[in-house]
Amino acid sequence: MKKMICRLMVLFSLISLLPVSAGAGAGRDAEITVLEPNEVRVEDPNKREKPVSPLIVSPEDNVRKRDTSITLQWQPVKDVATYHLQIARDRAFTKRIAGVGNLKGPVYQLVNMAAGDYYFRLSSVMQDGFEGDWSPVRALSIVPPLPPPTVLKTETADKIFCYVLYMLEDGVTYQIQVARDEGFTQIIADKKMQNPEMFVGKPRDPGVYYLRVRGVDAEQHAGSFSKVERIEIKKALRPLFGQF
Repeated sequence: MKKMICRLMVLFSLISLLPVSAGAGAGRDAEITVLEPNEVRVEDPNKREKPVSPLIVSPEDNVRKRDTSITLQWQPVKDVATYHLQIARDRAFTKRIAGVGNLKGPVYQLVNMAAGDYYFRLSSVMQDGFEGDWSPVRALSIVPPLPPPTVLKTETADKIFCYVLYMLEDGVTYQIQVARDEGFTQIIADKKMQNPEMFVGKPRDPGVYYLRVRGVDAEQHAGSFSKVERIEIKKALRPLFGQF
């Protein structure tokens, strides 16, 4: 009897040394992480840290562009396989218009973009498809190109004036070019002025001249040139200020 009791005590001691299962169907033991003395946290063994979100570097945030072709660039993220791009018409991305996955490099070209507001965001994707959080949103406005100005010219025997009939928009300057040929390969004057009524100058030599005007906005986006105007100067002058 004493021998049986001793055997049972040894058996209970061995059972107490066996590992405790994480639960029925768990398939493996839980991992124990000791944070502080007397503080224990159980973690999911498959939990991973998300890859870093890409940082968009171009175009700048809240910029206006008149180009219909935009180059989107971001800083590459180490150890990620691809990137995921989303484009929307609103900052909350409830009006998504495009999604592009499996982007390998940190550059993507957008072409034939219509006028309007656009919002971009990117995420990093690991080789197995594990995706990180979205990057900070970038906003971009595509505005229509400046139309060619409607120009009225005034010429006297020795002077050239130029008047833009309709101002294009606030903040636009006007580039005026005068040439000796209609193809503007021999430009003799190239000026920028903000006043739509402009004194262009006094040619030194008599003859036929050609004039054209275009608008340039605050971001230095130039519009199309106006219709070419033919000007005939009949009187030569001595060199004076404002001559060309």
